[in-house]
Amino acid sequence: MAPIEIPDGFELILANVVFSCIVLQAQAFLSMGYRKPAGIKYPQLYASKEEEEKSPAAFKFNCAQRVHQNSLETFPQATMLIFIAATNYPRIAAVLGFVWNLGRIGYTYGYLKSPQKRGTYGGFLSSWSLKGLFLITTYMAFGWVKTEMSLWDL
Repeated sequence: MAPIEIPDGFELILANVVFSCIVLQAQAFLSMGYRKPAGIKYPQLYASKEEEEKSPAAFKFNCAQRVHQNSLETFPQATMLIFIAATNYPRIAAVLGFVWNLGRIGYTYGYLKSPQKRGTYGGFLSSWSLKGLFLITTYMAFGWVKTEMSLWDL
């Protein structure tokens, strides 16, 4: 087995993961802050439709909760793609990861300040950075397969 070599610039990836954790924690705190004024007790995850219609605070809580949940849904794939891309392209992966985090911040702001637009401010950034990471890792995967196998091996 070959030794693992950590490429130059990999520290940017670690900084990126820490930044992601800070963004996720900030979203969690926002959600917790909106929970009490909305009167939503644990373990209830969201305010019901009836609660939301009666109380603007419950609507705001649902928005904050949805922002956090959406980020939690995309964090594992973003992190995995960042780490894979970083094995060959650490600086590009770091930039795309940073853009993903900025997109999450923008998404949070947009979703809470302008619920009608539902986070379009940052959703665009984070989704396109994920697409970029996906393209890079796909390119890398096909390159690895190509070097390990030829059509004649089938």
